Amino acid sequence: MTPTVLPLWLEVIKAVAPLLAALLAAGVGAWVAHKFGRIQESIAKQQAATAAAAATTARNKLRLDLFDRRWAIYQTAKGVIDTMAHQDDDPDSAALKYLSNIRAARWLFDDDVNKYLRIELWDLLHEFRIVRSEIVDAHDQATKKQALQKQHELISKLYKQDERINKVFEPYLKLES
Repeated sequence: MTPTVLPLWLEVIKAVAPLLAALLAAGVGAWVAHKFGRIQESIAKQQAATAAAAATTARNKLRLDLFDRRWAIYQTAKGVIDTMAHQDDDPDSAALKYLSNIRAARWLFDDDVNKYLRIELWDLLHEFRIVRSEIVDAHDQATKKQALQKQHELISKLYKQDERINKVFEPYLKLES
C-alpha cells in the first residue's frame, strides 16, 4: 500500500485540528463557567434580598411582641385602678393579681415605669386596701365615717392616676414604622 498524499491545505487542517478543538472546548468551557457564574450571582442577590426581608420581618415582630407585653402591663395598671375605684372586687385579690401581672415589667421598662408601678401606684393601692379593711372592721360610726372619708380621698387619687399612667407609659407604647 502506498501512502496517500493529501493536498497541502488538508495537511494544514489536520495539523491544526487538535489545536482548534482545544480552543473551541476552552471557549465553550469559559462561556459555560461565565453563564453559571452569572446565574450564581443572581441567586446570591435573591438570597440576600430574602434574608434582608426576613430580618426586617423579625425586627418588626420583635417590636410588636414587645409592644403587646408592655400593653398588657399598662392594661393591668389601668384595670386595677378601675377595680379598686369601683370596688368591683376584693381589694386583696385585685392587688395580688396586679403584683403577679406586673412581674415582667422590670425587663420591659426603664426605672421610671418600674418605680411608678412598684412604689407610687402600689403604695396607693396598699393604702386603699388598708382603708377598706378599716371600714369593714370599724366598731363605731365615727371611725367608719373617718375611714369612708379617707376612702373617698383615695378614690379621687386613684382617678388622678389615669392621667399619670398615660404620661409614664407613653414613651413605651408607640409603634413606629
